[in-house]
This record gives sequence, structure tokens and C-alpha cells, in this order.
Amino acid sequence: MGHEHNACMRLFDPERSPMAYRFDLLFYGIAPLCLVLLLWAYGPSEAKAELLVLALIGVFIWTFIEYALHRFVLHGLPPFSQWHEQHHLKPNARICLPTAMSLSLIQVLVFLPCWLLLDFWRACSLTLGVLVGYAIYTHVHHALHHAKLSNPWLIERKIYHAQHHARHARPGHYGVTTLFWDRLFGTR
Repeated sequence: MGHEHNACMRLFDPERSPMAYRFDLLFYGIAPLCLVLLLWAYGPSEAKAELLVLALIGVFIWTFIEYALHRFVLHGLPPFSQWHEQHHLKPNARICLPTAMSLSLIQVLVFLPCWLLLDFWRACSLTLGVLVGYAIYTHVHHALHHAKLSNPWLIERKIYHAQHHARHARPGHYGVTTLFWDRLFGTR
């Protein structure tokens, strides 16, 4: 039992091994592509334009989820706030939400409610948008902490994110991929 408990705890440990961390990045690079292929191959052909619009809405929804999770969960709700504090203390460590946990949350909090309210294909489209948003967030956040940047947009994001990490700064700067919600809610 002790070995199984330790394996389970490692599965949900926010500081990832190099292989697990790379898997997280790879998975969220590939998962949206798989969902696009599923929607394109099997989705209702008469609804392709609507499904595309729903996916774009899902990306926008992700930007709010990103802001709200960062502000209210990662900076306010244990154990996530303790995990996120590790990220603030060790910003170059490979700390992220494990794939098993993030994928489960996306399924339970996005896909299933959408499926109950809409239908399977529309739920897949909205979930695709959220997955694309999460993939962008994951890769951008990784780049901000681990890459040498030359892209002006990423450099601007890095400066903004560094203000969030600064110890002397007041709380705020929760957006990683967009400033929109920080501006709207006055947390910039």
C-alpha cells in the first residue's frame, strides 16, 4: 500500500520529472490536433462553421478560466495555492499541473457540462477551444520561464509575468496569455 500511495502522490506532484514535464507539453500539443481530426472526420458536415465558432468561443472562455484559476485557485485555494507557491519560490523548476489532473478537470468541468447542455459535437468543439487555449498557455508559460525569447509578444508577456512573480509587487498580473481580464478587473 505504501508503494501505491507514493506512486499516486508522485502522479499528482506539481514538480515534474524532466520526462513527465516534456510529456505534459507534448500531450497538450497533440490532444487538440486529435480532437480537430475527430471533429473534421466525424462531426456533422452541416455544422462545421458552427463548430468552428464554438471552438473559438472555447479559446476565449479559456482566457477567463486561466485568469480565474490563477487568481482564485492558485492564489487562494489549498492545496493548489501551496503548489503554486512552490512555483513562485522556484520559478525555473518544472512545476505544472500534472496531465492526469488537468485533463480530468477539463473533462469534468468543461466537456461533461457542455455535453449535458448541448450535444456531443458541440461539447467537443467548446472543449477543443479550451484545450487549444490551455495548450497555448502551457507552452507560453514554459517559454516565459525556460526559453531565450526573441519574439516581441513573448518578451512583453515575460515582462508582465515577471511583475506577477516579483516579491515586492502587490497581487495581480494573473493573465499569462492575455491582459484582458487583468484590465477588466483592475488587477494589472
